[in-house]
Amino acid sequence: MKLPKLKWVAEELFLRSSWVMFFIFICLMVYESNLKHYRHDLKSLQTKVAGLVKEKQEAKALNESLKLKVSSHDDPAWVNLVLMEELGLVPDGQRKIIFKKVVNH
Repeated sequence: MKLPKLKWVAEELFLRSSWVMFFIFICLMVYESNLKHYRHDLKSLQTKVAGLVKEKQEAKALNESLKLKVSSHDDPAWVNLVLMEELGLVPDGQRKIIFKKVVNH
């Protein structure tokens, strides 16, 4: 006896009540629209996160390089290396050779 009454309630609400179907349809449209926005925002945020992770790795590498430079200021070999690479100086007894780029027009 309970099964036929349940069937009647289902028919009454979903088959004979067009406003319920219209409401469900509107809810599904709103859901789908919001899902598109959510996916777009998610993709945008994932791209930003990937960029920030890359930037973080670059900053860590720079930080390590700077720490190494600061810690080796008292090392004479490091001072000579800096003088040769950054200032272009050469130790006594060595020659410096400079190659110029030739541009053909």
